[in-house]
Amino acid sequence: MRLFLVGYMASGKSTLAPLLAARMGLPALDLDAEVEKQAGLSVKEIFGKFGEPHFRELEARTLDDIITSHNSVVLAAGGGTPCFHCGMEKMNRAGITIFLDVKPDVAAQRLAGETQLRPLTSDVLPGQLEKFITGQLQQRRPVYLGASIRIDASATLEDQVEEIKRQVGNIAKTC
Repeated sequence: MRLFLVGYMASGKSTLAPLLAARMGLPALDLDAEVEKQAGLSVKEIFGKFGEPHFRELEARTLDDIITSHNSVVLAAGGGTPCFHCGMEKMNRAGITIFLDVKPDVAAQRLAGETQLRPLTSDVLPGQLEKFITGQLQQRRPVYLGASIRIDASATLEDQVEEIKRQVGNIAKTC
C-alpha cells in the first residue's frame, strides 16, 4: 500500500508521515529529503542555484523513483508536488492520496519565524505571509481536492491518524 500525503506548506505532512507509517506498519519517506539526498543540496540551495523549474524536475524524477521502488510507503510529498509534472495523477494511479487541508491563517502561524528556511516564502514580508498563502492555496486547492481523502489539518495528529486509517480501510474494502 502506498499512501501519499499532499497539501500546502505547514499542513503537517512531514510530521504526520512517520506517525501514520508506524501505526500502519509501513516505511515513511519525505520527498524533499529524498530530493536533497539525490542532489546533495538542500531544497533551498537547489532553488537558489538552479531555480524552481529544475527543482520540480528533480522532484518529479524522485517521485517516479519512489513509486517504482516502494510497493509500500507513506510519502510526505512537497507542497507543490501534486501541481507539477502530473504529480497528483501519478500519485493517484500509484496509491491513495490524502489531502491535509490547512487554512491560510493556520499555515501562516506555523510558518512564522521560519519563512527564510523555505524557498517560496523567503522573500515574503511577515505581514504579507497570510495573503501570500491565501493566493497560492487558491491556485493549488483545486489540484489538492483531486486527492482520494481530505483531512482537516487543524485536528490533532492522533485524530488525523485515526481518520486516515478509517478512510483508507473504507477504500481498501471497495477495491
